This record gives sequence, structure tokens and C-alpha cells, in this order.
Amino acid sequence: MADKTKIEWTDATWNPIIAIDRKTHERGWFCTKPSAGCKNCYAEAMNARLGNGLSYAVPNLEQVEIKLNLEDKGQSALDWPLRAKHPRRIFVCSMTDLFGEFVPDEFIDKIFAVF
Repeated sequence: MADKTKIEWTDATWNPIIAIDRKTHERGWFCTKPSAGCKNCYAEAMNARLGNGLSYAVPNLEQVEIKLNLEDKGQSALDWPLRAKHPRRIFVCSMTDLFGEFVPDEFIDKIFAVF
């Protein structure tokens, strides 16, 4: 599902891609920090506190299973934007890189199909 946010340029965040820790089964997010601008990644810090706890490092990719978040709290998470009662600005994949090499094209296609 999506979360309300204090980010001034958006109304909500939506993270349809999740990373499940293969050992602990904790849900969280993942990325590989593809550029120098990712050095102080806020999403990695949030994942340490509220997610699966794994750092965003290429070797940790083997420790997670990347999935589409198809269900959250008994509701479909993938079609969440379609249930909105009014238009809103949504920050898609605020906790990961939608176009990261670790994200299958099929996931990107399904996310784009929502919009």
C-alpha cells in the first residue's frame, strides 16, 4: 500500500517492489547504489530501521528475494493507485530503484500498467 508523506512535492509514496530477507523473511526494500549520488541513501537508512535491515550493497542482493508487493493488509497493493478517490501525485518506488538491474522487466511492465 502507500504511505502519506511529508515530502513537499508529492502526496503519497507507493513501493510496489519489496525485498524479502531469505533467512529472516523480514520485508523491506533493496537497491544497489548505482551512482555516487547514492552514497548517503535515505532509503537504506529507513530499511535499516523499519525494513529487513540489510544494507544496500550488491553482495546483499543474494540475500533477498525481490517481489512485487501484490497484497498488503488484505488488499491488493499493486492496484492501490487505482482506488484513489481523487487525483494525487505519487512518488513510485521511493525506497528502491524501479529501473535497477535487479528488477525484472515484468515488474516494471505491471507497475506501468497501473498508470
